Amino acid sequence: MTKKRLQGTVNTPEMFGEACIRETVKLGVAAFESAAQVDSASVDARSCAWQFIKYYYAAYFAANGLMRLSGQACINLTALDCASINSWALAHGVGGSREQDKLAPGLFQLSFDATHTPTFALRLHSGKGGVHIQFWSGFLTFLQKLRSDIHRSPAPKVERDSAIADLDLLEGELQRGGVTHASWLSEMRNAVNYRFEYGAWFPYNAQASDKTALRDSFRLHARAPSRFVAAPAAASELVRAGRVCGYLVGWLRDSLCLIDERAKGEKATLTKGALTFADKM
Repeated sequence: MTKKRLQGTVNTPEMFGEACIRETVKLGVAAFESAAQVDSASVDARSCAWQFIKYYYAAYFAANGLMRLSGQACINLTALDCASINSWALAHGVGGSREQDKLAPGLFQLSFDATHTPTFALRLHSGKGGVHIQFWSGFLTFLQKLRSDIHRSPAPKVERDSAIADLDLLEGELQRGGVTHASWLSEMRNAVNYRFEYGAWFPYNAQASDKTALRDSFRLHARAPSRFVAAPAAASELVRAGRVCGYLVGWLRDSLCLIDERAKGEKATLTKGALTFADKM
């Protein structure tokens, strides 16, 4: 353990896997509930700022959940979290005795390696920007690893090629406008929420979309998992971003449906609860 890294052995990978699935279900509930709670009552159909912001957070929670399903995550460790970890490490004689061996607060990337002896690694994220920008940078790392996993997959070539094509399209959308950290959705959220751009707030000037167009674009993939199709070039930026948000949410929804087919007991109850929210999007 150092200020920027914590590595260890996972003695009970089954428990680690169960924890990841539980976290995924929690994040799924947050994602689906965010998308389901869109306010339909408005003085003007063009008023869609909060609708888009909720779609963004639905996608943000969904992306976090998708990472958990692969044993990966972006975790923001506070000073209190690090103090607890450092105390535990000191007590077990594996670190925490010298200042350079103490974990420092920040956004960490968690990875899991199941080959041979299962191990985990927490590494301080080296990217710049706010927490959300750093998260999307970490999500891009996840997508790149996923691409490598797909290439090594025993699945038929046609399925592997289709999956790679989806990832290529998704990465392209997440990096629109030359965004290097795959944080385009976060930039769109900031533009709407803080800079009042895209005419989503009154007086809705320069507005090329409305609630219905945004909702339909989001639902295209969120409610019916399918191969990713980017929005037409003529679509507004809000509608285009809504399509990407919907794809991430639909991807998680599809994943939880697969888990639900085999889940039993409390896990089945939690998964079914999450999917109940998904049905209301």
